[in-house]
Amino acid sequence: MSTKIAELAALTTAQKSIDVTARCIYVSEAKEVQTENGPTQRATAFLVDLDADPEVRGAKLNLTLWGDQIARVGKPVKTVKVSKGYLTIYKGKPQLSVGKYGKLTVVED
Repeated sequence: MSTKIAELAALTTAQKSIDVTARCIYVSEAKEVQTENGPTQRATAFLVDLDADPEVRGAKLNLTLWGDQIARVGKPVKTVKVSKGYLTIYKGKPQLSVGKYGKLTVVED
């Protein structure tokens, strides 16, 4: 069962095994970062519920994208499905990540 973005955006504690299908409304520019496995790229995507009006301010959730995930989501805006993702709290705000055991799928519109 897919969770709503508004429900996730209201959380204040970390969660595991999250399934969500949402519309990606923006992807930031990729930045080169150094990880323990060497250099890679990182970007942030902003997600909203599928039925949300993108012009209306509502619940948004940050999704961290790494390496080839950035190109898969890309631009223009797409619908994405995250399976077995996890939620962390970063600077007081919830942030969704795909992680090692999760899966990111771009849904054809």
